[in-house]
Amino acid sequence: MKISSLLANKQTRVVAGIVLLSLLLIQLFVINILPNHWHSTSHEVCLSSIVFVIGLTLEKGKKILFPLLVVLISLLFISQYFNLDKFYNILLLFRILLLFTVIGIYILQTSREQRVNASVILQSINGYLLLGVISSLIIIIILRYYDNAFSFPDAYVDTDIGLVIAQYIGLVTITTLGYGDIVPMVPIAHSATTFIAVSGQLYIAIIIALLVGKFSISKSVP
Repeated sequence: MKISSLLANKQTRVVAGIVLLSLLLIQLFVINILPNHWHSTSHEVCLSSIVFVIGLTLEKGKKILFPLLVVLISLLFISQYFNLDKFYNILLLFRILLLFTVIGIYILQTSREQRVNASVILQSINGYLLLGVISSLIIIIILRYYDNAFSFPDAYVDTDIGLVIAQYIGLVTITTLGYGDIVPMVPIAHSATTFIAVSGQLYIAIIIALLVGKFSISKSVP
């Protein structure tokens, strides 16, 4: 079977969606409980794997996005290897834009489906978890430039404020949970956390509207 045919196969996209969901769960919930010295490498490998697998879940646009995703992964590893911090930050922004594009594609793919199926459910869940990843990347960029962007409790004094903490802030913000233990302190942090919270609620509203509409149509059609 040709690679192009394999990528276009619907079953391949479903399997890739399951793999992507597993990687997202590992990235957001499992790696954080591993020993601290494993965090940095584990997160980067898992994030790169997520970016790669995303290309296999797309129905259309993969001919453009898939090569971009592969190039992005390569450049991220190169920038880390040579300690090119400014270049790495630019690539993080590029990764955020690509992930937002993927979420938009997921929403379009969901809107085109005639019925609610496994692929639609996987896309919906993965899209929301990808928003969590995007949120953490936005926050980590802010923390790289503004040390006082967030107010942390005394318990965090000796803690390395990295991607693990950024993911925690992002997830409690996107779910509008807001424990209040970590508080945005500067305007850019206020804007970012507000944007993250609104994006999460908008995504849920759009996806629920699409799924309920498709389910109602499938029930009415004999």
